[in-house]
Amino acid sequence: MQPDITIACDYKTTIDKEGRYMGTPAMVVEILSPNTRKKDMVDKLNIYMLSGVKEY
Repeated sequence: MQPDITIACDYKTTIDKEGRYMGTPAMVVEILSPNTRKKDMVDKLNIYMLSGVKEY
């Protein structure tokens, strides 16, 4: 999953050797559109909740 906006508060300790963020974001934001609304509000929400994202 790649959210539209990611807020990562633990980035100092969760960056790998290639510079990629490997932690769980504190907050993710999705910009809703009619074409992706179900995917964003159901599918992605469930995955983010199971992954431990605190705010969506």
